[in-house]
Amino acid sequence: MDSTAEVYDALLDDARDGVAAVASGPDSDEAGPLYESLVDTFQGLAICNLLLRYDADQFRSDLVFAAGARRQLLQVCARDGATPRQRALSRTDALFCAVAARDQPLVDDLVRLGPTEWVEEGEYEDDFCYHAFLSRIVAPTPAESLPPADGLLDRFEAALQGDSTPRLDICRALDADDPAAFRAAFDDLLVEREAWGEELYPDRRDQPLFLVARYAFVEGLALLAIADAREWPMPDVYAFCPEPGRLRPTETPPADLFLDVVPFIRESRRRRGLPS
Repeated sequence: MDSTAEVYDALLDDARDGVAAVASGPDSDEAGPLYESLVDTFQGLAICNLLLRYDADQFRSDLVFAAGARRQLLQVCARDGATPRQRALSRTDALFCAVAARDQPLVDDLVRLGPTEWVEEGEYEDDFCYHAFLSRIVAPTPAESLPPADGLLDRFEAALQGDSTPRLDICRALDADDPAAFRAAFDDLLVEREAWGEELYPDRRDQPLFLVARYAFVEGLALLAIADAREWPMPDVYAFCPEPGRLRPTETPPADLFLDVVPFIRESRRRRGLPS
């Protein structure tokens, strides 16, 4: 795939196949990889629409579809009492997609339905701490069952084993309500993001999401949305955060594709004699 347009076409095919598979009503042992793939696919489509068309509305819709896939996985796991490794809190960027889309009910659902403990076989401990801390920031009430914020920060630091990361600095700035420290850490994160793209390109140049995520950073856009919610000035034009992707709150978030698919799933499971 040599162009963003080619990546878009490949992702669109993947989305169609994935949604068709969802409509068949996968069991929980199949659902983890399927929904995780759909999160990545729709995030990639969101970025393509941002880069190719500067289409903020479709960018928002695709982010909601990505996060909606994660929500439905968590719902399937709750229904079946399943705990696949794909359920781990930091496995995908779904939370960032929902935050960047400014869809607070979806953010709340992801946090409420998500795990509250580190899933060792599914994620790194520092990634769990980062997602858990941000969950407390973006959805305070649904996140009440997660570990306390101060404990998460100490645990995050310990998990790094002496290494440093802008993500820990971002969390500490949010905890201290320090916009200047947040801006400095965010700048460092963008430098790290550029190095990430260059370092991984030789090994991941065949992965559609990676190819477009090198140019637009949904996590970064989510962090800017968090800063906006605190009325912290972030006026600069930031690398990997195109201006059309800095969405404003909306009173009418886009429809969730996966809510429309639910009736098909239930009917499929009913016909096969499975609980719906």
